[in-house]
Order: sequence, then C-alpha cells, then structure tokens
Amino acid sequence: MTNGQRELVIRNLHVKVEDREILKGIDLAVQPGKVHAIMGPNGSGKSTLAYTMMGHPGYEVTQGEILVDGVDITEMSPDDRAKEGVFLAFQYPHSIPGVTMANFLRTAVNAVKEKPMSPKDFRQTLREQMKLLKMSDEFAGRFVNEGFSGGEKKRAEILQMAMLQPKYAVLDETDSGLDIDALRIVADGVNAVLGPDLGVLVITHYQRLLNYIKPDYVHVLVHGKMVAEGGPELALELEKRPGKKAIVLLTDGGDNASVLTREAAVRRARATGIPVFAIAEGDALSDAPSERLLHELAESTGGRLYKAKRSKDLLNIFADISSNLRSGYLLAFQPPEDRTPALWHELQVLVKDPGLPVTIRARTGYPAQ
Repeated sequence: MTNGQRELVIRNLHVKVEDREILKGIDLAVQPGKVHAIMGPNGSGKSTLAYTMMGHPGYEVTQGEILVDGVDITEMSPDDRAKEGVFLAFQYPHSIPGVTMANFLRTAVNAVKEKPMSPKDFRQTLREQMKLLKMSDEFAGRFVNEGFSGGEKKRAEILQMAMLQPKYAVLDETDSGLDIDALRIVADGVNAVLGPDLGVLVITHYQRLLNYIKPDYVHVLVHGKMVAEGGPELALELEKRPGKKAIVLLTDGGDNASVLTREAAVRRARATGIPVFAIAEGDALSDAPSERLLHELAESTGGRLYKAKRSKDLLNIFADISSNLRSGYLLAFQPPEDRTPALWHELQVLVKDPGLPVTIRARTGYPAQ
C-alpha cells in the first residue's frame, strides 16, 4: 500500500463517558508524513479523543468509526490497535518499578511485530535510537519512569515511539509540566523520529510546543466539536485573539443561600456565554445540594467543578485553570473576600508569563448582563 492510499480516518465519532457525551461528531484524517495539531481549552475533549483512538475501555463509542489504512479498528482492543500501527504517548506516564526500560521495550516491540527481534538486533536498534534521541546508555537500565523527571518521562515515551515505529502516533499534551529547556529536548526527540511514513497527531494547549514541532494542519476542538481548521498560521492567530472572560467561584461553606446568590449572578453571565470554573472546598464538599448546584453552574456554562480536599490542592487547581488562560481566557477571579489577597497572589505567580496573550485582573463584582 502506497502512502497515497494510507490514512488514519476518524469519521463522525461520538463518544460518551459515564452517560455523558464528550465527543459530538469528530471528523479527522491524518496522512503519513504529516503533523496535525489539535488545540483547545481544558474539558474540550482532546484527551478523550486520544484515549478513544487507543481503545481505552472507559470511553464508549456510540457512533462513528476509526480506520487505519482502511482497517476498521473501532472495536479493537488496545494491543490489536498497536499491532495495526497506532501509538499513544501519555500525558501522565506511569512508573513500573522493577522493570527496566530495555526489558519493557523489548517486550513491547516483540508484541507488535510479526517476527520477534533477536536480542542482538534489539540491542543494536535500541542503541541507535537512543543515540538519535541523545539519550545516555544508562537510561536503558533504569526502571520504567521510576524516579524520572518530567522531561525524562516524556523522552521515555518518545523512545517507545521510536522503537515501536508506528504508522500513526498520538502525543497527548507531551509538553504538559515541562519547562522551556525540557520542552526543547523533548521536541527535538519528536522531530528526530518524524519521517515520510509516520503520521502524527499532537494534542496541546500551547502555541509554544508548535514553535518546535511544526504542524502541517491545526484543528481547534471546543465542547466536543471541531470548530476551526487551518494551517500552522491558525495556531498563531489563536494566540493573538482577545481573551474570553471566565469566572472562578471559590466556596468553602455549605450555605445554600450563598450558593444560590452565586447562581443568580452566574445566570447573568450565562447569557453572555462566560464559562464558570467552580472550586468547592471545606464544608462545601460534604454539602450535597451546594456541590450539585456548583456542578450544574460549571457544566451549563462550559466550565468545570474542582474539589479541593486540602489547601495545597488549590495550587494544582489554579495551575490547571491557568492552562485555560493560555488558551485565551481572561480570568475574573472571585473567591470569598477574606481569601482574596493570598489566593489572587498565588494565581498571579502561577500564570505570570511575559508571552501570555491575555490580560489578567481581579474583579470584585459579577459581570453585568
């Protein structure tokens, strides 16, 4: 089969998770030798698409199909999809204590190949690929992701891709959690294995990754639907667009009247399409009516409900919300008045970035209708 006949095709894909539809009719075609990028805010369905393509059992395809070079893989198990040439680099790779990278890779390679590699051929290929990725020989003797830095975990994923030699690779937010130096190293590794026989789907929030891995096509996914498609200039255009407003509600009490007051305020914001990110902590976590109201507020506006069981959870939540800012959100931050100064300072530190194409400011009142 020639490259002209080869293609990864996603057609009218609908996916639900726990009775909630996440993907709502996705159409996409990835050709060998091409790099496609999917961008969009948190909760838009990007990782759902990645996991569905690899056959995660928690994601139910209710309509549509996924084809690899004409072969329908929609109902295949993950290992059979891997044999058909599909690879997924995880956003959060797991560690496997006691299993070395070399043993893990040899088992994985032999599982997808029709004819297992001899130990000699495997060692030679592993050395060649590690040299290509500028990785030291000692890396092969370390336990899988055990004690790895964020950058090392992502490089280990790229080494897997290099060894497995898939037809199509999905990189699920490979840049997540990396500083700029680690990002460059990982991007260099991806570029090193790109070639005319490999089609790549890069999932990311940020334009900065696409400064190093150059896409041929860019797609924008929002609320489970592709809302824009274009060339690499589309990613640059998204960075320059004015930010959308968002509200962050933080409640640490179970006072339904207080929540209802917030609900009335958000109803005004809902009419203008402003997403709400709600954070429940303290007593609000044990008050079912309050939690339900917050969930409904967030879901109905395209936002999200977070749960902070400990104070330190707030920093992780703010970091996640800041990724939405990088996708073009203007944040109106509204915690309880007695918490505002400290929390606002923490959030400003997290999202401080001279290249951030939005303005961040605190607001004391709710948006007018």
